[in-house]
Amino acid sequence: MQDRRVLLGVLAVVVLGALGFFYMQNATGVSADQMRRAESACVRWFNDDRDLGGRDPFSSDVWEKDGSVVVKVGFDRRGSSYSTRLCVYDINSNRMSAPNNFTRSRWEK
Repeated sequence: MQDRRVLLGVLAVVVLGALGFFYMQNATGVSADQMRRAESACVRWFNDDRDLGGRDPFSSDVWEKDGSVVVKVGFDRRGSSYSTRLCVYDINSNRMSAPNNFTRSRWEK
C-alpha cells in the first residue's frame, strides 16, 4: 500500500512538471521560427546599415522579452573579442529597433 502511494506521488510530480514545462514553453508566444526570422533580419539590418554597428555582424545570442525577440548582434571581431549591440524585433509589426546605451538595460537578459 505504501509503495503504491509513493509511486502515485512520483507520477503526479512528473506529470505536473511536464505540464508546467510545456505551459511555460508556450507562454512566451514566440516560436522557434519567429526567433530565427528575427535573428536573420537583425543581422541583415546591421549588415546593411553600418551606422548601427561595425563590420561583419553576427548573432551572438537570442532571447524573448516582453513579447519581442532580442538579438545580441556582435561585430568588429578581433580574435576572440568583439563589440555588441542589441536589436529588438517586434514580432507583431515586424519592426526592429536598436536600443542605445541608456535604454539597453531594459532589454538585457
